[in-house]
This record gives sequence, structure tokens and C-alpha cells, in this order.
Amino acid sequence: MTWDIGQWTAHYGYNFTNDLLRYENNQYAADPMRVDPRYKYIDGLSVHNVQLRYELNDGVEFYVGANNLGYDPPAGTTAYLTDPNGPFYYVGAVATFN
Repeated sequence: MTWDIGQWTAHYGYNFTNDLLRYENNQYAADPMRVDPRYKYIDGLSVHNVQLRYELNDGVEFYVGANNLGYDPPAGTTAYLTDPNGPFYYVGAVATFN
């Protein structure tokens, strides 16, 4: 969702998934020892992304934001549903020159 109020813009995003199988069911049926049953699923996730932007004038904007808030990467896996490093924060500026 995005809100524009005067020179300010705010954005909020939410991503959610249920637990996911690491391998297809037919792969498990063919090789039940493929993986320990405790690791059959990748835990689902629930993350929030936010950004706040300010337009100083027609050619200059500043912004600050954060992605993957609330995500704690599962230990011992290389299969990630989002950034494997978890939350990250950023700031920046956009300038247009004519």
C-alpha cells in the first residue's frame, strides 16, 4: 500500500507464506531417506517492508526504508524464501538534472 500526502510518500508491504516442502512428494516416495522428517518443510515466513520518501523539490527526493522486518533466517538451510541475511535497512537520494 502506498500513501501520498503532500511531499511525503509512505509505502508498506507485507509478504506471507505457509510452510513449504523442500522436495516434491514423489521425490519423498521414491527415496524416504532423502531428508530427516524434521527438515521436510521450510518454515513459512511473515515479513514487512516499509519506505518513507520526501520530495524536496521537482528534482530531488530522499528516502529511507527497511525490508524483511520480522524475518529470522532459519539455521542450517540454504533454501530461503527471501533474503538469506534477514532484515536490511537503507537510505538514499534521487536527483534529476536538466
